[in-house]
Amino acid sequence: MVKSENLLGICLAAGATKNVSVPAAKKYIRLNLFYLEGIEVQWMDNSNCKPYHQLYLPFKHEVTGLDLIFNEGRRSP
Repeated sequence: MVKSENLLGICLAAGATKNVSVPAAKKYIRLNLFYLEGIEVQWMDNSNCKPYHQLYLPFKHEVTGLDLIFNEGRRSP
């Protein structure tokens, strides 16, 4: 529940009306909290993402774009 509340707090502080999360976040996001605050939740489909260097194998598609940036830096597509 704490993860969901933290994410909701960030969305509210930023004035967000929509949150786009990776499918792995379905394990912790409490949709009712977002809907009560008027924030739409959408799920990203990154299953077609081309593999890139990740620190740990096997390659995981279900991570955020930050993973790509932290692993590939300026080489990110």
